[in-house]
Amino acid sequence: MLETIELLGKAVGSEDLIAGMVEDLKNVSRNPEEGVYLVKLDFWEKEQGQLRLRFDFEEIPKEREKRREFLIRWRYVGNASGSNPQRFLATDRLHYLTGQVIPNLLRELCNMNEESSELARKLKIIYDKAFSRSKDGEAVLDPGRLGIAVEEKAGKEGDEQGKKKAKEQAKEVEDVLVRLVERELGIKKRQVGLWTVLFNGEPLVQTEPYDQVILRYRLAGFEEKGLTSGTCMVCGKEKERVSATAFKRLEFFKPYITDKVGFASGVSKSGFTRNFLICEECFCSFLVVESYLPQNLNLRVGTLSFLLLPTFVFLSCSPTWRGVFLQLLSRITRKTRALTDLSALIEGEKELGRTMEELFEEEGVEDQVLLNFLFYQKMQGEFRILGLIEDVTPSRISRLLRRSSQLSYEGRRLLRGEVKDWWIDLTRLYYLLPLRERDRAEHRKLLYLYRGLLRGEPIEYSFLVKESLGLVHLYLTGRFEGTNQRRVNSGYEEWTLATKLLQFGFFLKLLREEGILRGVRNLPSTGQDVMVDQKMREYLQFMGYSEPQAALFIMGYLLNEVGKGQYASGHKSKPVLDKINCQGMNWSRVLSLANQLFEKLRQYDRFGRHNEALYAEMKRLLDLYRDSKWPLGPEENVFYILSGYAYGVRIAASKEGKEGGE
Repeated sequence: MLETIELLGKAVGSEDLIAGMVEDLKNVSRNPEEGVYLVKLDFWEKEQGQLRLRFDFEEIPKEREKRREFLIRWRYVGNASGSNPQRFLATDRLHYLTGQVIPNLLRELCNMNEESSELARKLKIIYDKAFSRSKDGEAVLDPGRLGIAVEEKAGKEGDEQGKKKAKEQAKEVEDVLVRLVERELGIKKRQVGLWTVLFNGEPLVQTEPYDQVILRYRLAGFEEKGLTSGTCMVCGKEKERVSATAFKRLEFFKPYITDKVGFASGVSKSGFTRNFLICEECFCSFLVVESYLPQNLNLRVGTLSFLLLPTFVFLSCSPTWRGVFLQLLSRITRKTRALTDLSALIEGEKELGRTMEELFEEEGVEDQVLLNFLFYQKMQGEFRILGLIEDVTPSRISRLLRRSSQLSYEGRRLLRGEVKDWWIDLTRLYYLLPLRERDRAEHRKLLYLYRGLLRGEPIEYSFLVKESLGLVHLYLTGRFEGTNQRRVNSGYEEWTLATKLLQFGFFLKLLREEGILRGVRNLPSTGQDVMVDQKMREYLQFMGYSEPQAALFIMGYLLNEVGKGQYASGHKSKPVLDKINCQGMNWSRVLSLANQLFEKLRQYDRFGRHNEALYAEMKRLLDLYRDSKWPLGPEENVFYILSGYAYGVRIAASKEGKEGGE
C-alpha cells in the first residue's frame, strides 16, 4: 500500500508542492442556486498612517477544475489540525483571522528569520494598528481601531479560562464583520466559502515567504531535531535524513500511530526509529496524495467510505507514463463509481446503454493496473482502517458491470418496473443487508460480501439466506431505528420488501453464475413441464429454480393470494403472514402450511381456475419428496416461500401501477 501511495503522489503531483496540497471546499455545492464566494478583508493605509478595512469578493467557480485553479491561486490548504496554532491566511473560519492567525504568523516568520520580509512588514502594520489585547493578553482584531462602530456588550462574569476569552472576542468580531459583509456586499454568511487578507489591495497569500510558511508546517517532521539516518519504509532506500514524526502532520490519510509509546517497537520512545521512518521525498508524495484522495478517489457506500488505490503493474519509464497513468485512472475510477452506485452516475435507460458502451471501451489495457479498496472510518483526527481488499483487476469490475446489466434488463422483462430496479451494485447490496449502524462490527459482514464479489472468492449461501430473513423480520416488525434501512412511505412497505427479496434472488443468481456461491445444493432445474403460467415459468427457468424451490415459490405466490383476499375482506393487514417463521420452517411445517393454504384460498374466495391449477402443481412437486429426504433447510424453505410471495406482490403492484414510494 505504501508503494501505491508513493506512485500516486508522483503521478498527480507537480513541481508546485503546495498546489498538490490544496484542499477542496466542503460547502461549494450546499446551495446550488446560490454563488459561493471568497471574501477579502483588505486593510489599506490612509495618509495619516491609520488603517481602514474594505471588503471585496470573488466568486468561487463551481466547475471542479476551474475551482481547483482558483484555490491554488489563493493557497487554500485547509486549517492547522488539532491544537496546532492557526497560521494560514486563506481559511473557511473568519474568527481565525480576527484572532490568532496574524500574531501566530508573525511569530513563525521570526522563527524562520524572516522578520524583515515583505510579508512580515505588512503583517506587522496590521497587527500594530488593527489589533488590541484581550483580557488574557492575547491579540484580537479591534474594529474600533479601524473606524468601525461596535455596540458595547456587558462583559460575562466568571469566564472559565483566559484562552476562552480571546476566542470569544474573536468570534464577536467575526459577527461584526459578517454583518458588514452582508450589508455592503449583499453576501450572506452561508455563501462565504473562504476568507482571506489583503494589504493595500495585494493578497498576502501571494507575498513571500508565505509558501515557505505552509511547507514548514507540513514538513515539520524534517526539522533537524527530529531527524535520524536509516531506511525509508516506503522506498526502501538508506537515507541520511529520515523522520519518525512526520506522520503527525498528515490530516486525512493518517493510518499509522506514531505518538503513542505503547505502539512503538520495544515499547520505547525511540522505538519508531525501527519501523516508521520516512524520507522527505516520499513524505511529499503522501502530502499530495492525502489531498488528492478525498477529492478524487473517495467513494461512499451508505455510511461506509472507501479509497480506491491503484497500483501500476507494468510501470514504463517513458516520459509519458504519468499521462497514461492518469488517463487509465480516470477511466477506472468512473467504472468503479458505476459499480459502487449506478444511480448516482445515470438516470434514464438511454443514458444507461450509452454509459455502458463507454465504460466497456478499451478494456484490455486497463489490467496494467490493480485496484485496492481501502475501507475506513474518519473520526476527528483518527483514520481507522476497517478493511483492505487488494489486487482487484479492472476486468473484474467490467465483468460484474456486464452481469449486472444483463440481469437488470431481464428483471425488467420478467418483473416489469425500470431497469434500475434490478441493478446490482455495491450500494444496492449495502441496503440488502440489515445492518445495525451503531455496531462497529457490522461492517465485517458487508466487507465479507464485497471481498467475495470483487475478488471472486466464495460467499456462503447460508449466510445470504440468513441475512435475507433478517431483512424480512426487520420490515415485518417495522423496527428501522438504528439500522441502515430507510423507512418507506406508508402503504409501500410490502412493495419495498418484495422488491428487495427479488433483488436478493437476482444477487444469488449472479453469484451462482460467477461460480462463487458456496454451500448451495446442485439440484436439477425445472423444465418446460412445470405446470404454471408462461410468465411464471420463464421466471423460474431464468432463476434456475429446482423442483423443491419451485414448489415453495408457488406456495408463496398462493400465500400472497390469500393475503389479498384477507385485505379485501376488511383486514388492515394480512394475517396469513403470521404463518411464516423467519427463524426457519422444517419440512413438516411446510407440509402443514400447504394443507392450510387449500382452506384459506377457499375461505377468501381466491380459489379460481388459475390458483387451483397452481395449487395442484405445488402439491405435485411436494409429493415427489414424500418418500425421500427434503433437500432444503428450514431457512431456505422460508426464503423461497417469501420469494414467491414477493413475486406475487410485485406482479400485482405492477398491474395496478403502484410502483415507487420509497
